[in-house]
Amino acid sequence: EFSGTEIDAVRAFAEATGREVTFSPLLREELAEALRRNTADMAIGRLTRAAIDERTAEWTTPVSSEEILVLARREDWYALADLLETARVGNGCGSPAAEALPGLAGSLPEVTDIPAAAQALLRDELDAVLCFRWQAEQIMGEYGSHLRCDSLPDTPMAECRFAVAKGDTELLEAWNRFLIESATGQSESPDDDGAAVLQPKVEPIAQNPKGW
Repeated sequence: EFSGTEIDAVRAFAEATGREVTFSPLLREELAEALRRNTADMAIGRLTRAAIDERTAEWTTPVSSEEILVLARREDWYALADLLETARVGNGCGSPAAEALPGLAGSLPEVTDIPAAAQALLRDELDAVLCFRWQAEQIMGEYGSHLRCDSLPDTPMAECRFAVAKGDTELLEAWNRFLIESATGQSESPDDDGAAVLQPKVEPIAQNPKGW
């Protein structure tokens, strides 16, 4: 059974617009092909414009903003800022890191199992791991005495969007209209720069002044 903020939003959209919806789990690299072949109408998740070529997809207005954090061993933390460009860094953020950290993220191997990446940190197989707050919550309870997690200096928030098949302007406009109306309670069309934000399913981790 699929669940989560994005899933709930799409189900609500389907109900509000009289559509039927089915969900299929796909790898990130399979999304563009599914849209291109019309075997999927929409790709959902924490995606950014770097995830799928715009020749293949139409992008929705942002559905969430994600802060990119860094996980590292506590004893290495203060040296990490000087070493980040040459450090062994695993990318747990996928395409949002590529958009928020251009020039750096292209050299970062993607990791899909954040707890396993945390164990690689402890074994000194990685120097750092990029992650979202909801990913950090998965591991800091268990590894917090050994690891530190904090935001990168001067790193912009990564805007995450959904993608629809290229040329499907009806679905794109219907979704964008639904998103704005759901967030504002109004039926007016959004401004060009308008964006509605879905609240994350997992509450952000409370900031600890002494560090995680």
